[in-house]
Amino acid sequence: MGGQPGRGAVPPPARRKAVSVLRRQRLRPRRVREGYAVCESPTGPCVKAPENPILATNGVASGPGHASMVVVDDRTWLLYHAWPPGQEGTVDPGRQIWLDEIVWEDGKPVVKGPTAGPQPKP
Repeated sequence: MGGQPGRGAVPPPARRKAVSVLRRQRLRPRRVREGYAVCESPTGPCVKAPENPILATNGVASGPGHASMVVVDDRTWLLYHAWPPGQEGTVDPGRQIWLDEIVWEDGKPVVKGPTAGPQPKP
């Protein structure tokens, strides 16, 4: 990964600001949610976004968390896990992997989910 162009380096414009996914956890699974902060550099300082959370329990997913952003062909996706509603804390089927697209509105991430159905291949 190092700083060699084309070998995992972050291009200079992206170094100016960074988006960091934050995890907000409570003791109850239905309260697990995700937010983000905008950082001046990878080490900060960071400011939490006022529109947080950007991913939370809804009618199709409970306790979404442990998210990672993935970019494929100029589209951004959020990979995370959640329980089906009413099955919080169960082992079978347990937390399942979910994938939802993130769109960028005015430079801010907006998660199109949690969604109930399959997503198009990234």
